[in-house]
Amino acid sequence: MFKGKKNKIIKESPVGDKVAGKIAGFVITVQTKCSDFMNKLLSRLSLQKTKILLVVFCFCWGSLSIYFILQAVFDSKPTTLKVDPLQFPRHFIDAGDEETTNRVDEHIYQQIQAYRKSMDSLHQPIRPGLLDSMNVLEQIYLLQQKNETNEK
Repeated sequence: MFKGKKNKIIKESPVGDKVAGKIAGFVITVQTKCSDFMNKLLSRLSLQKTKILLVVFCFCWGSLSIYFILQAVFDSKPTTLKVDPLQFPRHFIDAGDEETTNRVDEHIYQQIQAYRKSMDSLHQPIRPGLLDSMNVLEQIYLLQQKNETNEK
């Protein structure tokens, strides 16, 4: 009946686990310090005063919660969210089938070739996507050269 359903293997990242562990540790530390502070504060009070303080606390926060619920239900003017349209670059949504008007001049092509020759001797990490961008620029330049020779 459920033959098409495959069990998904969830991959865990060690970096995410490490960050989650640190956040959980921080939250537990804050909770522990708050509980120690409250215990120290309430240990000075008698049992009767502690009960009165608990009733006052519950009354204040309970009445505030009831107020917010009633305000949300019986509010005469509804609050609306305003959604602003997103601004996209002019050709962002285009499919890309149109002929591009990008031009790569000889100077930029020479700079790319010089950088490509010296890339190994620099011994520096290359930014992700830089080689792809260089290849695209070279392809545009070579297509321009091919189109110019065909037009002649």
